[in-house]
Amino acid sequence: MLIPFYRFSLHGEAGPVHARAIPLEEVIIGPTPDPERSEASVRNFLFSQGHEVKVTRSAVPYRDW
Repeated sequence: MLIPFYRFSLHGEAGPVHARAIPLEEVIIGPTPDPERSEASVRNFLFSQGHEVKVTRSAVPYRDW
């Protein structure tokens, strides 16, 4: 349920930014057709990486059209 990402620098030529270099405060999930499973997978991943982060679902509805 996690989507791959591309790591890039937020500091120009300073090099790649690692996940721990940017403190996460909240992760918003969605829209998705299965919000319960998406939320659980994100929470489990963050926990496995040692992050204690607020995880919420997007208020934007999932549209299957």
